[in-house]
Amino acid sequence: MEIAAVIVLIIFLFSLAIIVSMWRTRRAVAAVVKIFRENNAIDAENAKTAVELGLNKKPFFDRMVTTRDYKPDALQALINAGVVIVKEDGKLHFSEKDVDKIHYLKKD
Repeated sequence: MEIAAVIVLIIFLFSLAIIVSMWRTRRAVAAVVKIFRENNAIDAENAKTAVELGLNKKPFFDRMVTTRDYKPDALQALINAGVVIVKEDGKLHFSEKDVDKIHYLKKD
């Protein structure tokens, strides 16, 4: 009986952790899109580096002492989805025409 309760609790906590992670990633994706739009990095001519946009991964020590920043992971997800384009020189720009690939973002 006690083992079953512990197993249910572990499953519940694991599920909660996944849901919170998904929610924070979704918020980070919206934040990354907003950053691209605010910096006008929406075409190849105005492309900027991840450092210029503030989307680079923080140094190891900074990551140890602060809460997790989901924006670099959200940026990678957008690159994988083809919504953020990486140019040969490493600069990034957001593709407004492909924003429909992110079904929960509203077009402005």
